[in-house]
Amino acid sequence: MNRRLEEREYEDFTPSTGWVRELEYDTLVVYLPGFKKEQLKVQVTTLRNLRVSGERALGNNKWNRFSLEFPIPANYDTNEITAKFEGSSLYIKHPKVITAEDPKPQQQQQQQRIEEQKAKEEKATTTQKVPSKPKAGEEEARMQKVPSKTSMEKQKSKEVPPKTSNEKQPTEKATNSADDLSHKEVNEKSLEKKKIEDSAIEDEKTSGAAMEMDKPGLEGLSQIGGGGLVTMVKQTRKLLNFAVALLLALAVGIYNCARNAIRLIGKSNN
Repeated sequence: MNRRLEEREYEDFTPSTGWVRELEYDTLVVYLPGFKKEQLKVQVTTLRNLRVSGERALGNNKWNRFSLEFPIPANYDTNEITAKFEGSSLYIKHPKVITAEDPKPQQQQQQQRIEEQKAKEEKATTTQKVPSKPKAGEEEARMQKVPSKTSMEKQKSKEVPPKTSNEKQPTEKATNSADDLSHKEVNEKSLEKKKIEDSAIEDEKTSGAAMEMDKPGLEGLSQIGGGGLVTMVKQTRKLLNFAVALLLALAVGIYNCARNAIRLIGKSNN
């Protein structure tokens, strides 16, 4: 047996883990594909540590193993920890330690809050100032100080003297002068309009005369354009034919000269 144990080759690995949080307990999930229930161990040590280990054979004296340790917090009950293997995952439940809370302190706190709110509301109402009623003597003094509207109007009418006939005369003069100025401005504007219209009429007359002077020239051009163009085209064709004939005659003469020269050279060589 000892020889067989010595011949084993172990491959260590760390499996993936995760927590599922709930109100009454939390569950540690260890994912172990390929393992069986008999190949696993779950222990709680005296130092409040959770130890999970396991190993399985791979063949040819090769084994796969792991070992994990997790500290157990104080809010878990170590005596109620349980483990369950399903499928390829190990579920380890950690029940929480539930302490019963006294309802009295909560009630006392609520009462204190209610009393504080009431005290704040009372202070707010007392701080609002209530306007005091004025006394009878003070009201009479105010009425004496404030004058009525009718008395003020009477005083103004007394202070302002009535208008005389002498004051009306300058206003009439001013209106007459304003009317005279307006009539002058209208006359000046009408004169300017007449000058502008006269100048426009003269411009139209001069432009019409210029157009009439240009008409004969345009008519002459139109008359020339009918037969004159045909005669011009015929003359250009004749000139072109004459030039082509001259070129042909020159080419023939050059060719004959060259031929005679070649013959003379051949004879001289012989």
